[in-house]
Amino acid sequence: MFWHQSIGAALLPLVAMVEIAFRNRMHHALSMLHGGQASGPWYGGGRNHMRLKTRIQRRIDDLWNLKDDAGHRLIQSVDDFISESTFGLWIEVAYELQPDRRYRFCKLVIPGYPLLADRAAWTAPGRSWMPLVRRFERHKAFRDCIAHHRPLWKIPFEPAVGVSSILPSGPGALLLSLRHQATALRASLEQMEPGLVDFWDGPRRVAFDQLTTLASLHASMGRSHPPPPAAADAA
Repeated sequence: MFWHQSIGAALLPLVAMVEIAFRNRMHHALSMLHGGQASGPWYGGGRNHMRLKTRIQRRIDDLWNLKDDAGHRLIQSVDDFISESTFGLWIEVAYELQPDRRYRFCKLVIPGYPLLADRAAWTAPGRSWMPLVRRFERHKAFRDCIAHHRPLWKIPFEPAVGVSSILPSGPGALLLSLRHQATALRASLEQMEPGLVDFWDGPRRVAFDQLTTLASLHASMGRSHPPPPAAADAA
């Protein structure tokens, strides 16, 4: 249990940076693509604003209308709205983006996305857009698992790019899956905000790397890490 908590504490700064960068850049991009800041927020329901499904628009409206026990509005500004909205809401909104705006959206939100260099790839959403949105969907799912203290060995991971997700089959696979998650999160952060990567590539990353070893895992269970097999005696 304590090892799980330590892993979560080590990863949460990276997860938080990815979430914050994604929602801030996404808000800016949607504002630019749907009338600009001068015409009001992209979710305002005006002629040039983004068309959203009723349930998503209702979630946004409900968030804006939140009040405390004294009847005072809790959301006073767009900055309040961005900070109080959930990771899941932004992903749902991304799914609603019109196809002809996806390339420009990606250029504003994730300028380091490799497929931006291949305009032809954007004619096939399955090659460019959907993998990107699903990547952030996986980030969100992993964030929820960490935040809700879900057993780490029940978190699926992709053993390789494009390969279906699987559950870790043992301690080694568990550690590999966690490192894959951290690598994917770091890649997304670097593609959005390269300057923030330094906050991870330091003591935080070192602490995470030290935790995700068999020695650390065995120590957390009160057991010694099994020694390597002895070399065969010379004949």
